[in-house]
Amino acid sequence: MGEGEKLDADIVSTKEEKVKDNPPGAGSGCSSKISLWARFLLGSVLSFLLPFWKAKWASLKRIEGEAEMVVEVAENTAQVVETVATATGNMSAEVAEKLPDDSKLKKAAMVVEHVSEIAAQDAHATAQFIQQVEAVKHDIDGLETLVEPIVHKTVKQGPQEN
Repeated sequence: MGEGEKLDADIVSTKEEKVKDNPPGAGSGCSSKISLWARFLLGSVLSFLLPFWKAKWASLKRIEGEAEMVVEVAENTAQVVETVATATGNMSAEVAEKLPDDSKLKKAAMVVEHVSEIAAQDAHATAQFIQQVEAVKHDIDGLETLVEPIVHKTVKQGPQEN
Protein backbone atom coordinates (compact mmCIF):
# COMPACT_ATOMS: atom_id res chain seq x y z
CA MET A 1 0.00 0.00 0.00
CA GLY A 2 1.45 3.29 -1.08
CA GLU A 3 1.43 6.56 0.78
CA GLY A 4 -1.39 8.01 -1.39
CA GLU A 5 -3.55 4.95 -0.84
CA LYS A 6 -3.00 5.20 2.92
CA LEU A 7 -4.14 8.86 2.92
CA ASP A 8 -7.24 7.95 0.89
CA ALA A 9 -8.05 5.17 3.35
CA ASP A 10 -7.65 7.60 6.29
CA ILE A 11 -9.98 10.14 4.63
CA VAL A 12 -12.62 7.47 3.95
CA SER A 13 -12.41 6.13 7.50
CA THR A 14 -12.64 9.68 8.92
CA LYS A 15 -15.77 10.39 6.84
CA GLU A 16 -17.33 7.08 7.95
CA GLU A 17 -16.69 7.96 11.60
CA LYS A 18 -18.35 11.37 11.15
CA VAL A 19 -21.38 9.74 9.56
CA LYS A 20 -21.60 7.26 12.45
CA ASP A 21 -21.26 10.07 15.03
CA ASN A 22 -23.87 12.29 13.34
CA PRO A 23 -26.36 10.17 11.34
CA PRO A 24 -28.65 11.91 8.83
CA GLY A 25 -31.69 13.53 10.40
CA ALA A 26 -30.04 13.98 13.79
CA GLY A 27 -28.65 17.07 15.41
CA SER A 28 -28.59 20.49 13.83
CA GLY A 29 -29.23 19.20 10.31
CA CYS A 30 -32.86 18.35 11.13
CA SER A 31 -33.59 21.62 12.90
CA SER A 32 -32.12 23.59 10.02
CA LYS A 33 -34.39 21.70 7.60
CA ILE A 34 -37.40 22.55 9.77
CA SER A 35 -36.24 26.12 9.95
CA LEU A 36 -35.80 26.14 6.19
CA TRP A 37 -39.31 24.80 5.64
CA ALA A 38 -40.77 27.25 8.15
CA ARG A 39 -39.04 30.17 6.45
CA PHE A 40 -40.16 28.95 3.04
CA LEU A 41 -43.75 28.53 4.22
CA LEU A 42 -43.80 31.92 5.94
CA GLY A 43 -42.30 33.60 2.89
CA SER A 44 -44.83 31.94 0.61
CA VAL A 45 -47.77 32.94 2.79
CA LEU A 46 -46.54 36.51 3.14
CA SER A 47 -45.84 36.77 -0.58
CA PHE A 48 -49.37 35.59 -1.29
CA LEU A 49 -51.20 37.73 1.30
CA LEU A 50 -49.26 40.99 1.28
CA PRO A 51 -50.37 42.18 -2.20
CA PHE A 52 -54.00 41.84 -1.09
CA TRP A 53 -53.22 43.60 2.17
CA LYS A 54 -51.41 46.46 0.41
CA ALA A 55 -54.41 47.01 -1.88
CA LYS A 56 -56.58 47.70 1.16
CA TRP A 57 -53.94 49.81 2.93
CA ALA A 58 -55.17 53.17 1.59
CA SER A 59 -58.74 52.52 2.70
CA LEU A 60 -57.50 51.32 6.09
CA LYS A 61 -55.50 54.53 6.52
CA ARG A 62 -58.57 56.61 5.59
CA ILE A 63 -60.69 54.70 8.13
CA GLU A 64 -57.94 55.16 10.72
CA GLY A 65 -58.01 58.93 10.15
CA GLU A 66 -61.77 59.03 10.53
CA ALA A 67 -61.59 56.89 13.66
CA GLU A 68 -59.01 59.24 15.16
CA MET A 69 -61.37 62.17 14.61
CA VAL A 70 -64.23 60.24 16.27
CA VAL A 71 -62.01 59.33 19.22
CA GLU A 72 -60.96 62.97 19.62
CA VAL A 73 -64.59 64.12 19.60
CA ALA A 74 -65.53 61.38 22.09
CA GLU A 75 -62.68 62.37 24.39
CA ASN A 76 -63.67 66.05 24.28
CA THR A 77 -67.31 65.12 24.88
CA ALA A 78 -66.36 62.98 27.88
CA GLN A 79 -64.38 65.86 29.36
CA VAL A 80 -67.28 68.28 28.86
CA VAL A 81 -69.78 65.81 30.37
CA GLU A 82 -67.50 65.29 33.36
CA THR A 83 -67.15 69.06 33.90
CA VAL A 84 -70.90 69.72 33.54
CA ALA A 85 -71.84 66.78 35.76
CA THR A 86 -69.45 67.88 38.48
CA ALA A 87 -70.79 71.44 38.38
CA THR A 88 -74.39 70.18 38.39
CA GLY A 89 -73.66 67.92 41.36
CA ASN A 90 -72.09 70.76 43.31
CA MET A 91 -74.98 73.10 42.54
CA SER A 92 -77.57 70.46 43.46
CA ALA A 93 -75.81 69.82 46.77
CA GLU A 94 -75.86 73.54 47.62
CA VAL A 95 -79.54 73.85 46.72
CA ALA A 96 -80.42 70.74 48.75
CA GLU A 97 -78.69 72.19 51.84
CA LYS A 98 -80.88 75.31 51.75
CA LEU A 99 -84.19 73.50 51.33
CA PRO A 100 -86.29 72.05 54.17
CA ASP A 101 -85.72 68.35 54.92
CA ASP A 102 -89.22 67.14 54.06
CA SER A 103 -89.63 68.99 50.77
CA LYS A 104 -89.96 67.29 47.41
CA LEU A 105 -87.54 69.83 45.92
CA LYS A 106 -84.79 68.74 48.29
CA LYS A 107 -85.35 65.10 47.36
CA ALA A 108 -85.26 66.05 43.67
CA ALA A 109 -82.06 68.05 44.18
CA MET A 110 -80.48 65.06 45.95
CA VAL A 111 -81.48 62.76 43.06
CA VAL A 112 -79.97 65.21 40.56
CA GLU A 113 -76.78 65.34 42.66
CA HIS A 114 -76.56 61.54 42.75
CA VAL A 115 -77.17 61.17 39.00
CA SER A 116 -74.64 63.87 38.18
CA GLU A 117 -71.99 62.16 40.34
CA ILE A 118 -72.55 58.91 38.45
CA ALA A 119 -72.38 60.76 35.11
CA ALA A 120 -69.13 62.42 36.16
CA GLN A 121 -67.62 59.07 37.18
CA ASP A 122 -68.71 57.44 33.91
CA ALA A 123 -67.34 60.33 31.85
CA HIS A 124 -64.03 60.12 33.73
CA ALA A 125 -63.86 56.36 33.13
CA THR A 126 -64.61 56.92 29.43
CA ALA A 127 -61.82 59.49 29.14
CA GLN A 128 -59.38 57.10 30.83
CA PHE A 129 -60.43 54.27 28.51
CA ILE A 130 -59.88 56.46 25.45
CA GLN A 131 -56.42 57.40 26.72
CA GLN A 132 -55.57 53.71 27.21
CA VAL A 133 -56.76 52.92 23.67
CA GLU A 134 -54.55 55.73 22.35
CA ALA A 135 -51.58 54.29 24.28
CA VAL A 136 -52.18 50.84 22.75
CA LYS A 137 -52.48 52.42 19.29
CA HIS A 138 -49.17 54.19 19.88
CA ASP A 139 -47.58 50.86 20.84
CA ILE A 140 -48.99 49.20 17.72
CA ASP A 141 -47.68 52.05 15.56
CA GLY A 142 -44.25 51.50 17.10
CA LEU A 143 -44.46 47.80 16.30
CA GLU A 144 -45.55 48.64 12.76
CA THR A 145 -42.47 50.80 12.24
CA LEU A 146 -40.30 47.88 13.39
CA VAL A 147 -42.01 45.30 11.18
CA GLU A 148 -42.57 47.44 8.07
CA PRO A 149 -38.99 47.16 6.70
CA ILE A 150 -39.15 43.37 7.06
CA VAL A 151 -42.47 43.24 5.23
CA HIS A 152 -41.17 45.42 2.40
CA LYS A 153 -38.07 43.26 2.10
CA THR A 154 -40.20 40.11 2.00
CA VAL A 155 -42.49 41.56 -0.66
CA LYS A 156 -39.54 42.59 -2.83
CA GLN A 157 -37.74 39.25 -2.52
CA GLY A 158 -40.73 36.92 -2.70
CA PRO A 159 -40.48 33.35 -1.41
CA GLN A 160 -36.95 32.07 -1.13
CA GLU A 161 -35.94 28.52 -1.81
CA ASN A 162 -32.70 27.49 -0.14
